Amino acid sequence: MWPAFAQIDNFCSRLKQWRLSRKVTPSKPPCVLDFSAALGSMPPRGRALVSYVAGTLERDAARGRSQWFNPNGASLEIARALNDLGYVVDMVSFYDKEFRPSRDYDLFVGHGSYNFRQIAEALAPTTPKVYYATGSYWRFFVQETEERYTRFCSSNRLSREEVGSRRDPLDQDYNLSIVDLLICMGEKTAATFASAAKRIAPINNAAYLDDSLSGLSRDWENASKHFLYYGGTGNIVKGLDLLIEAFAQEPECHLHLYTPLEDEILRAYRRELSSPNIHYANHLRFSKKRFRQLIQSCAFSVQCGFTTGQTTSMIASMGYGLVPVMNRDASIASPCVLIEGNTVPAIRAAIREASQLPPAKICGLSQEVKENFSTSHTPDAFRKGIRNALAGLLAEPAQ
Repeated sequence: MWPAFAQIDNFCSRLKQWRLSRKVTPSKPPCVLDFSAALGSMPPRGRALVSYVAGTLERDAARGRSQWFNPNGASLEIARALNDLGYVVDMVSFYDKEFRPSRDYDLFVGHGSYNFRQIAEALAPTTPKVYYATGSYWRFFVQETEERYTRFCSSNRLSREEVGSRRDPLDQDYNLSIVDLLICMGEKTAATFASAAKRIAPINNAAYLDDSLSGLSRDWENASKHFLYYGGTGNIVKGLDLLIEAFAQEPECHLHLYTPLEDEILRAYRRELSSPNIHYANHLRFSKKRFRQLIQSCAFSVQCGFTTGQTTSMIASMGYGLVPVMNRDASIASPCVLIEGNTVPAIRAAIREASQLPPAKICGLSQEVKENFSTSHTPDAFRKGIRNALAGLLAEPAQ
């Protein structure tokens, strides 16, 4: 029955995207000037320009946080980190192709490729330029995506032409050739940029938590058989096809899917998705109460994607005490059950290992995971990571 609900969610998700695409785009994207909310009483040392998400910056600063950490919350913390370093911040939308600097800037932090080049070329050659990346190097992403989709098609006897990838990556090479610093998420992600960037500062991604979901108690013995896959679209990139195939062969272990499922997943795995141990969380109409019950019933979160930058959903699940079952490509340094390879047999071995851990051991790991979140993946930790990365660059004499 639940695959039919997944089809409805899929349709509703596409309808929502269509409705958003029909909205009239403002003639001029939002721009925030003179942001200094976290500057305090210190005299400013300069002015920084940021090209990321400007639309909610002032509102989020007044509230103390955004609705979602990525990208709005990250934009807020980048601006705050620059204030911490003494910079007054101007922020523009990274989609604003019309923007041209009308001031001199002492630092530029940009994201994406929509307006990075036009801004960078309008700045003084001596202005330090920083590229903030949320994913892996685009050439690596294209290659790995193609390998994942090819495997999926081969496993399900589909022609490659029947299934398209979900992202059109933007060429980053020009950006990386001129920047003084690349900031990215995690050490494994940094490695994908090694051939393209001169200087790389890997930091940790972050997530917001719902305070009402903190301090949950669990029946660890029962929860030890339950695993949560939590995330947005891009399911093949994140290894959901591998997970479905693995759990279909491990009937004692339960996979809970809190994600919108794409057409190719629904078509290819109709039989597997009807298995009694694979459950759909009805993503678009899921209440907070039901989400709490879902988090409380699971001991583990699971993912087996390739390196695309630390995923916010996996980090959030850690904050709620779910023990990660993940591969090294997750690029998250946390207590976990490691998937030793991006294959179905490796996933089966990992979920069997996790489900057979003593309840007291899982409870202890859960506490360690929450402590890891509280020290490494909070918005404050993200802000500190940005601040330290920029401070290291700015402390060096100009070349």
